[in-house]
Amino acid sequence: MQFFLLILLSGTIRGIGYIVSKYISLGKGSAHAMALANAIMDTLITLPIGLVYLAQNPTNPEIMVLLLAIVSAGMYGLCVAFQYAALKRIDMSVMGIILRLNILFTSLIGVIVLREQMNGWNYLGLLAILSGNFAVVYKKGKFDLNQGVIFAILAAICSALASIMDKQVLNSINSIFYVSLNSLLIMLTMLLMKPKAMTESVMLIKNRFRIFFLYSCIIVTAWFIGSYVLQNMDVSKFTPIQKSVTLIIPVLSGILIFKEKQNLRQKMIGLGFAIIGIALMYL
Repeated sequence: MQFFLLILLSGTIRGIGYIVSKYISLGKGSAHAMALANAIMDTLITLPIGLVYLAQNPTNPEIMVLLLAIVSAGMYGLCVAFQYAALKRIDMSVMGIILRLNILFTSLIGVIVLREQMNGWNYLGLLAILSGNFAVVYKKGKFDLNQGVIFAILAAICSALASIMDKQVLNSINSIFYVSLNSLLIMLTMLLMKPKAMTESVMLIKNRFRIFFLYSCIIVTAWFIGSYVLQNMDVSKFTPIQKSVTLIIPVLSGILIFKEKQNLRQKMIGLGFAIIGIALMYL
């Protein structure tokens, strides 16, 4: 019950973070610069915590663990960049549902690679999740796979790969230290991917410090809680529960707060299928 409540809390906080990221995406700036600005703020918040923990609990991780952490950071950095690119092209409610594909990808990789167990209900849940995503992008007799949808799917894939790697790393590293290390690695990876974005990112933080600081505080909090739970659970069970909570908040807020009424019926059908699928994943 303790872990279940912590997953609910983590998912709720992360869902609120998606709402804040929508406000950020509405401003001027490239998707990569915005993502790098977030990574910089995340590092500034988590690094002191990680250093304090490291001073009290010396850690000497294996080389393979560090390599996995580096690749995971790269995947997460790409995920955030793809999310901002998607938000500039599609409604937040649409992206929120499409991102649930990471449940499908994470569960399948967990079963195939990590040998985690799934039953018949779980597989029906995956089918329902796919149906929900297809319902969102289906338009006038065809699937509307525009740039925004493609970016959202790429974000889901990167998120799934990062989750699998995180689980493997957390088998060897404490969650507090890993969140701090991962934040630093994500920032460095994104900086190496596009060094020229640093100037723009610093200007974004300077001009919109409060909103970037708020977003990082929200995401880092969800990250610390989620990493602690993931360290003690199978990733194929953790991801569906957390995402089920995270899904509801951005989709409903996109409809109710941002007045994203276009294709409302499809969004509600997609949301319904996704929730049913996630529930079946937990059986």
